[in-house]
Amino acid sequence: MSPLAISVALFAVLLILLAGGVWIAIAMGVVAWLGLAFFTTSPPEVNLFQAFWGSTSSVGSRTAICSPLTRSPSSITSAAPAV
Repeated sequence: MSPLAISVALFAVLLILLAGGVWIAIAMGVVAWLGLAFFTTSPPEVNLFQAFWGSTSSVGSRTAICSPLTRSPSSITSAAPAV
């Protein structure tokens, strides 16, 4: 199968899953698993587990930085418009 045919087939599966109401992250995970399982020789369980673990292992540090609760009270009150 040509790379173009593979990419069209996987994109079609992704569109079907998204049109069916599946969450984006889950749909992309399913398409990634299908691509690895049927179009490569590498085991999808090992590769996807390592990719998912690496992307979620540093979520705590990014969440603390992006959280609105980490701002100081003075910056919150100074941003309020004067009446």
